[in-house]
Amino acid sequence: MPSELTQLCDAARRRPLAPRKDLHTLLRGAKVTVLTATPLSEESRLDVWADRDPVLGGVWVPVFSDALRAEAFLGEVVTPDARPLRCASGLAHELFTALLEVPRFGGVRLDPERGGAARLERHDVAVLADGMLPGEAPELHSLDAAPMRLPEGIPCRFGEADPSYGPSGRRAVFPTVPGLTLHDFRCLVELNLGGQAAWVPCRNFASALRKALEAAEETEALEEQLVEALVGFGMYGEAESLLLALLEGAGRRHWALGHLGRVLRRAGRLKDCVAHCEAALDEAPDESRLYRSLTLAHAELEELEAARDAARRGIRRFPDDATLRRFA
Repeated sequence: MPSELTQLCDAARRRPLAPRKDLHTLLRGAKVTVLTATPLSEESRLDVWADRDPVLGGVWVPVFSDALRAEAFLGEVVTPDARPLRCASGLAHELFTALLEVPRFGGVRLDPERGGAARLERHDVAVLADGMLPGEAPELHSLDAAPMRLPEGIPCRFGEADPSYGPSGRRAVFPTVPGLTLHDFRCLVELNLGGQAAWVPCRNFASALRKALEAAEETEALEEQLVEALVGFGMYGEAESLLLALLEGAGRRHWALGHLGRVLRRAGRLKDCVAHCEAALDEAPDESRLYRSLTLAHAELEELEAARDAARRGIRRFPDDATLRRFA
């Protein structure tokens, strides 16, 4: 008979908008399994098998409620570099802590199968890694920006809200953007689209912006809007993926370097942030965000002398920067 955790994962897959308190509570102390190319070690970053989101670029790690399900899934996996994979088990909160260090990490898929999987977004994984329970859906967001224009050339469909789920008010989706699922309605953002206020699935809106960006001739405004949306939604892995892609273009490279440092710090990857900012400042010494992110990352690591040093370096170029002045 399937374990209680397996049954709850299956129920979450079948009913993605249903309450998950029982699942989250059990996950805090449960043992789960991932697929890894190397043995689990505290000294090295977890090298796990993951799927890449083809639209937003975040990576999603399959996590299994028992080893038998992991072994069955492993039999169908083909790795691009032919490295052998193994099943590795551990306490969920410990594995989740390690997964937060994975580059471009978007979240986990619980017991994936051909019929889909229950998803835990990155912010849910972070809360569980801290031993706490995520709030019940929907998670509501707002963006501190001027009213959003509908992305050109991408149809938007408005509808009325189900009064039994989520906030009152209209709903809107971008139905032609790939990847929209019922699970996406667990995270909503309130937008003013073309003069009409509506709640939109965060991931669907970000995907619409990414699709519009691919077709746009003038991209700077859309790039800035998409980065701010992804950071505001806590989708740091997807923001990292976008910024890494923008680093390939010379025109926006310094801007992307600055925002990448910010994203790494917000994601809690503080050592990666420090390493990135130090290297990037050799190339982009006039990018103020690099100094701010470097200073704040050192401070969060409790490296206060290094934080003061980074702030003083930045103050020489940006004497009015309030964040740098606070540490200098």
